[in-house]
Amino acid sequence: MSCRLNAFRLSSKSRQDWSWIDISFELLVKHMEKMPKANQKIHANVDPFGIYELIYWMSTLKEVPIPTAHLHPQQVFQPVVLETSEAAQRLGICQNRLWNLAIGCTREQDDLPALIALAKTSPQATSYIKHKEPEARGPALDHDVCTSEFCKFSDINSTSVKQLHKCKTRKCNEFVLFPTSEFKRSSEQYTWWLDRNNNPKEIPRIVPGRYVAISHVWSDGTGIGVQEQGRVNHCLFEFFTQMSDKLGCKAIWWDTISIPIERKARAKAINRMHENYEQAAHTIVHDEYLVQFPWADDGSPCLALVLSPWFTRGWTALELIKSNNDTVWVLFRDPNDPQKHVVKNLEAEILASHPFECSLGHLVASSIVKRLRDQRIRSLTDMMAVLRTRSTSWRRDRMIIAGLLAGHQVETSIGDLQSQLTRDILLCFVDIEAEFLFHGLTPVVQKGGFSWCPLTIFDGHTPHERAVSDMFVSNKLYIDEQGAVSGAWKFHTLEKKDVDKLRPYSFHISNDWRIRVALRSWQRCLLLRPLYFDRRPSPALLVTVIEIGDWHINEDYKRSVVDCQYIGSVYEELAWPSTVQKISIRLGINTKDPHDSTQAVLSDYDWKQDAPSPLNETFWVVEKNEISKKRMRSIKENRRLGEIES
Repeated sequence: MSCRLNAFRLSSKSRQDWSWIDISFELLVKHMEKMPKANQKIHANVDPFGIYELIYWMSTLKEVPIPTAHLHPQQVFQPVVLETSEAAQRLGICQNRLWNLAIGCTREQDDLPALIALAKTSPQATSYIKHKEPEARGPALDHDVCTSEFCKFSDINSTSVKQLHKCKTRKCNEFVLFPTSEFKRSSEQYTWWLDRNNNPKEIPRIVPGRYVAISHVWSDGTGIGVQEQGRVNHCLFEFFTQMSDKLGCKAIWWDTISIPIERKARAKAINRMHENYEQAAHTIVHDEYLVQFPWADDGSPCLALVLSPWFTRGWTALELIKSNNDTVWVLFRDPNDPQKHVVKNLEAEILASHPFECSLGHLVASSIVKRLRDQRIRSLTDMMAVLRTRSTSWRRDRMIIAGLLAGHQVETSIGDLQSQLTRDILLCFVDIEAEFLFHGLTPVVQKGGFSWCPLTIFDGHTPHERAVSDMFVSNKLYIDEQGAVSGAWKFHTLEKKDVDKLRPYSFHISNDWRIRVALRSWQRCLLLRPLYFDRRPSPALLVTVIEIGDWHINEDYKRSVVDCQYIGSVYEELAWPSTVQKISIRLGINTKDPHDSTQAVLSDYDWKQDAPSPLNETFWVVEKNEISKKRMRSIKENRRLGEIES
């Protein structure tokens, strides 16, 4: 504790006062390099992992010039992370949920020890952190066979779960009926009046005004369940009424009773689902896992939140992002009375306010929540940071959520919803990371626009945020309005002997066949790699060369480009030139077949053009936003005209 107090005192001084940390770091690293074993201590009373964690904690007090290359060396952290994973299993924590958190952590898996340390030191966490499925699903089931990549409960159909009871008997036979079948106007916001003291004969009814939005998971029985639409357990409705009353609201928006049944009205209501949380006076988070977790002031409720089923779902992620920061409340068990509950403000009471006032585990858990809550969707990487680790009962729901996050109006009735929405989303992002094209799947179309694109955005290969910020700075590709993608690449021409050194990176026999057929005409093929991201072994992109074309984004940026047809990804064992020579490539511009050899086509390429790609310049951010808005308006107008015609 004295170390922390001293660090806090130092944090108020200038940057040069932290120079002693640099010196300490260098000495510490030298000692570690001499350690014969990864887990050996420098001194009988000194723990290397503990020292690194302490210095990392100190660095969070204020931005300081600490040499980050040595901030968490793997020879120290690997054995601790392994023990952390095993300790989590002993606590009954789902391995999938634990490792999904690592994706959202600043230090990825190296932040997990701090989280589990909090779980082991908190009495509430030790007793209640265990993951098991709620009673509404039947007999309690543990997550003991879940792996880091898969939770066996993540894709179970939660719409078939029996509706939850909040009464003591857990089996009352009283219901409240809501006339959801009578909802006709999709533009109506169906919030329900809760005040039974004034006009009890008019309950329930639709009212405008301040309301509470319920953010919940259907898997714990707070959805429609197996009951008829609009029929809700009286005790469950009364429970939400009481919670809303605590926040001073007399109306409630709850998807179980607020979404129309009629097909067209329902589709339009889902389209504006997120608006109900944007406009709510308050959002209440209900998850039985959290409702049964006793409140404490030790940071453990924040840990429970990030490990909860609610935090793993796609719809609830959208609801959190769209809710106002200071209006989100979470339900926990009253620590003094197991039959009662407390409602706590996410911003003021659950998240860590300052590193000096909390444990490192609480700080890490808070940063995970804040990263999701404050995420702004400006690129495909931003979107995947939200949805990569989140599940839904239905596959198409993930695409609907992606569309809503990107600001699209989703037409759920169209047959090719997933592929069409993928194209709309990518068009409005305007550019993507080059790595997205290395998906190993058959493209959604064989030729022309988007012939480089998989069926959905979830099938593409998207890098983590850290990889993007560190290595993909200059590997953006521009998507034009016809679905062609253009950008600069490293390239390698092929000789006949090279064909035997290539093997398909493919997840389907049809794609494997497509690659092998293209390689029969190796004279017309070209291998591509991103300019500044080249980890080996990693696939290269195989394309066939068609012709020379002109590429322009605006009046100031025009250049020669090689039009190619996307084939797929391949592993290769070729010797690439040490001097990087880049070439501008466009994929998906036309439907022509290649006729000339690669060498013949490249002989007409303008090798003297050296204008840098505008996709990483400061001005491009502004221009990209304008292009995105224009395309969004065009998509909405085309959809409106389509509705008129139908």
